Amino acid sequence: MSDEKRSSGLGRAYSQVGPYLSIGVEFTAAILLCLGVGWWIDGRFHTTPAFTLVGAFFGMAAGFYNLYRTVMGIQKRNRKGHGPGGEA
Repeated sequence: MSDEKRSSGLGRAYSQVGPYLSIGVEFTAAILLCLGVGWWIDGRFHTTPAFTLVGAFFGMAAGFYNLYRTVMGIQKRNRKGHGPGGEA
């Protein structure tokens, strides 16, 4: 197999698997970001653990919303006859 074919095949594989890999990263990032903001607010106003818990719950809600939106987008592309990476 030539290098050009191998690299295009690898690129296609990454484009197909990318949406699935991003789900976990985005879910975790939303939770950690909101948790961190809540922890910072608690430290600033000495309200531990109130805003940390609010941040954690808000982060989980945002993470689940983003998870739902990503999965629905993948399913929509699959129904149109395209693969996960948007290719036919």
